[in-house]
Parts: sequence; structure tokens; C-alpha cells
Amino acid sequence: VALAAATPPAVATYTAAEILDCVARPLPPPPARLRIGWGRNHTLQTSGLAPTLSGARIQELAETWRVAIAGSTAVSTAWRRPAEPPLVETALTSSDGAAALAALLRDLWAVPEGRRLHELRLPLPLVLGRDLGDVVSVLHPGPLAGGVLGRIVGEQLRTADNVATLQVLV
Repeated sequence: VALAAATPPAVATYTAAEILDCVARPLPPPPARLRIGWGRNHTLQTSGLAPTLSGARIQELAETWRVAIAGSTAVSTAWRRPAEPPLVETALTSSDGAAALAALLRDLWAVPEGRRLHELRLPLPLVLGRDLGDVVSVLHPGPLAGGVLGRIVGEQLRTADNVATLQVLV
């Protein structure tokens, strides 16, 4: 989900007038592959199985998760030690949905260079309608002074302080 011409329009714009604090955060090396767990098996079985079952089915019954993988050869080539994130456990029940999610996350995170992560502290009411994955426009003095489009990849809501922190990937 590269932030390019095909990016959906920003659902919100945050400027220095609303942003309480803006901090750049370092990104780890990009992942060479992302693994999505789907179709969780809650009852592992390793013995007492029918002899007519195929080897693939026997292995499937012995594993907690079925796994969809999306890799990036560009990252594998560009980085000596790319990141190896843990399995993303989901409630998905189809291999197609898991493969689509794996590809989406690969396209979002597996970029060899050029991505930056910023944490924006904002008044809570300005953030309540936002969801992970939303595209936002950010205009703030410093590296974001020219205005950038970013995608919300993390959030923290602090109702006691009436403040929210959005992690925005630009």
C-alpha cells in the first residue's frame, strides 16, 4: 500500500495547530517476509489419526496455525540482515484472505529505504474517528513542513489525559 498516486484521499489533516508533539522514530530494517497465521487449530492431534489421511493433512492437524507468506526479494537483496517479525496471528479462515493480508503488509513495510515513522500526539477528540490503515495528511514544522501523506499504523488512546498518540508511516 505504497503512498503514491493510487493512494486514497486523506481522511484527516493534522497541522501544527492541532499537533501537540511530533517525534520521528527509527524504523527497524524492513522484513524480507511476513507470515500471517490463519485457520487456527485449537485441537492439535499428533497420534491416533486414520491411516488414510495424507501427509499434508497429518501435518496440518499437528500445527496450531496455517501460514500464508509474502516475501520481498528487493529487501532480501538490499539488506544483509532484514527483520524477521513474529507470526501475525489472525482470525482469518481462508487462505485467500491471509495471502491478501500478507501481501498488503509486505507492500506497507517491506520497502528497502525511504520510509519514516512519526508519532503524533493529538487531542483525543481529533483521533476518535480514525482507524489503523487510514491515510492522513500531516503538516508540521521540520521534516514534515511541506506536508506529507502518511498511513496510520499504530495508536494509543489515553482517555485520562484526553490525548492520543498516532504512529504514522510516511
